[in-house]
Amino acid sequence: MPPFFVGGGTGRAPASLPMEGIHVHAAGWSVMAHGFVNVGQRWDPTPRGDRSPFFTQMLMASARRTLGAGWLDANLQLSIESLGGRRGYPLLLQTGETADGVVPLVDRQHPHDALGGASLTYTLEIEEGAWAFLYGALAGSPALGPVPYMHRPSGSINPVAPLSHHFLDATHIAYGVITGGVANDLIQAEASWFNGREPDQERWLPERPALNSWSARLTITPGGSWAAQASFANLDEPEQLHPAVDVYRSTVSLMHHAEWERGAWSTTLAWGQNQRQRTTMTLAEARARLPAPLLAHYLGLAPLPPGADDTLLLLIDKRVRSGTLAETALRWGRITTFARYEGLLKDELFAPPDPRHSTAYRLTKIEAGAAYEAGRRGRLTLRVGGSASAHRLPVELTPLYGARPVGYTLYTRLAF
Repeated sequence: MPPFFVGGGTGRAPASLPMEGIHVHAAGWSVMAHGFVNVGQRWDPTPRGDRSPFFTQMLMASARRTLGAGWLDANLQLSIESLGGRRGYPLLLQTGETADGVVPLVDRQHPHDALGGASLTYTLEIEEGAWAFLYGALAGSPALGPVPYMHRPSGSINPVAPLSHHFLDATHIAYGVITGGVANDLIQAEASWFNGREPDQERWLPERPALNSWSARLTITPGGSWAAQASFANLDEPEQLHPAVDVYRSTVSLMHHAEWERGAWSTTLAWGQNQRQRTTMTLAEARARLPAPLLAHYLGLAPLPPGADDTLLLLIDKRVRSGTLAETALRWGRITTFARYEGLLKDELFAPPDPRHSTAYRLTKIEAGAAYEAGRRGRLTLRVGGSASAHRLPVELTPLYGARPVGYTLYTRLAF
């Protein structure tokens, strides 16, 4: 039997990770359903912070059966997070995507698309203990980065998204993915052709699939408790508000998971880097393709000389940004404690045309919390929890965020 993939794509987790959820066997199919709803309150009490309720949710169903000489896997992921609003929830220092197609979201985490995954995978044993697989998705996750944060056992108990999300696993919803690979119990090598453009602000509507980017990933799973991956991608114009700019993304990660009678301990270490490539276009093309605030930003960095016409070349310089993550979750009986460290070099904390839009800042965030299992009925579990976070920022940002900004989360989690 080939190994199960995790997170709706072809990512591998340690073999010791249990397949939690509701399991049903019928008509030759083995079906598994898993989901959660987090409802709570977020506080980021700084001049740029906010205080508001938040809501995150995911439902995933997967099914497997034999087909011919191999196995067919089907996966579907759905979310109604957009019921909480297009602007998502407060999250200090988070950047990425937009709520209206014009203004970038800053200090907020965007909601996920209603269709988070719809894929089929066919796996064929090519020799004893070795398999080849082909994965196709209307919406899915290419061979890039670690298992997405909402599926990692080290991070899923924390309802707040990592700040490093856009350096590591932001492609976990890509509209159009084809992945091929080979695997055995120890190693998996794969490559993807996929749509590298991030979903737009229309969260309820699927987007037209496209194949414009590529990635490759190597995963090693020794000893049953470990999973390590390294991956690289060439993303074609991934960001809606930064069209015409391609990105190289590199990631490495290490996951560990151990189970015992009354508990489990899971840890993930990860690093990711985005290289926005140097881009040159004529002023006419820039005016046609770039949003007005972004065009004004770049023209402000390099003012036009007198008499400039539409043939003038506009240079968008190369930028390298990165994020490091370490997160862990320890469950003992009814109590789960969790912690997350992130170190980042990131920009876009100011919306264009502000000249600081392209300025990179070194940021550190530490978050720790706990969740208590308040009730269980069958596979349905109710937990209540909370966390506190502390941030370290450069002195240039203290007028806006304070010298040592903090944040708090209280939440209730219903999962099966």
